[in-house]
Amino acid sequence: MRWPSRAWSFFLHWTIGYGYRPTLVLPYLVGLFAVGSLLLNHADHAHPSKFTPTKTGPGQPGFNAARYTLDLLAHYRVHRGHRAGNGHGCT
Repeated sequence: MRWPSRAWSFFLHWTIGYGYRPTLVLPYLVGLFAVGSLLLNHADHAHPSKFTPTKTGPGQPGFNAARYTLDLLAHYRVHRGHRAGNGHGCT
């Protein structure tokens, strides 16, 4: 079990730099954002009934593929000084 962890460590070191070189992750994020936005935009045009909101009205925004992709990529949201993923401390 030692060599898989070493291989994974080597891969992470040269691709994203363990946080020491955060600019290395920017091409990956931009690529994922572009691909996700294009795929979701295509899916919205191919099957628009699947992407209509359940609540309708004048104040309800429509589906935005770029905004949804950004929301999926930015999963660590800060809310009142706490991470949203910890499950306690925020309501």
